[in-house]
Amino acid sequence: STVGGDGPICYLTSSDRPDAPVAFKMHGEFSRQRFLQVAPWVVQNSEHVGLPSGTGYGVVLIGGGVWGPNNVSLAWMPLEPSIGPDVRRILYYAGQQGDQAIWLPREEDTKMVCVPSQPKRYTSMALARLEGPKKWLLMYHLNRSSGRSAEIVARFSDDLFRWSDEVSFFNPSADADDLINAIFKADEKTTVYGGFPLNCFTQWCPSTRVLTLYYLMSVFQPLYQVQVMRTRVKLRTVFPFTGMG
Repeated sequence: STVGGDGPICYLTSSDRPDAPVAFKMHGEFSRQRFLQVAPWVVQNSEHVGLPSGTGYGVVLIGGGVWGPNNVSLAWMPLEPSIGPDVRRILYYAGQQGDQAIWLPREEDTKMVCVPSQPKRYTSMALARLEGPKKWLLMYHLNRSSGRSAEIVARFSDDLFRWSDEVSFFNPSADADDLINAIFKADEKTTVYGGFPLNCFTQWCPSTRVLTLYYLMSVFQPLYQVQVMRTRVKLRTVFPFTGMG
């Protein structure tokens, strides 16, 4: 969770019942720099090469400095039932040494894994593991300017360290007029926010390499409305990567 506009702070919190009307447990300050907007994903460490541990479970943390440097960085935290989340045990991805991923305990040493396209201002960020094609999905919203120019884009990765170029999922300036008018209701001032993958509905066809993704996208005006979106993309065998590590 992130608190504050000027000089914001990201705190690590957790809950055994996020659907219940009770406060999350506070574990301490996480970031003031590169992880002010964070997308987490729980993993079994042995299934993902390059993580700091090959046993047990952990949390992959993709983050960005929304109010500062517009980077996308990577961190990891071990999960042990007897200990619980602990900000002191977070390790930050600090680049590669040959084929070896380097993980360090200081946020200042974090290396970017990708950078949103210009202008680089973005807000929401979401992460998902796609079990069908065995790829990671990173989805975020580019706020290019006011009005209908905001765009929902995604990147794909095999290993969390190298990410594909941006793939446009929803572009109000380019998508079909009937879809745009249905969503925006002819309001030129509105814009979109999101998206957030509904991973349980993901469909994958290995023979055609077509991925069908469902995700949530919000529209701001005239009323804040949540839309369920569906996008089909054909995944390449090899992506053009823009990894920074």
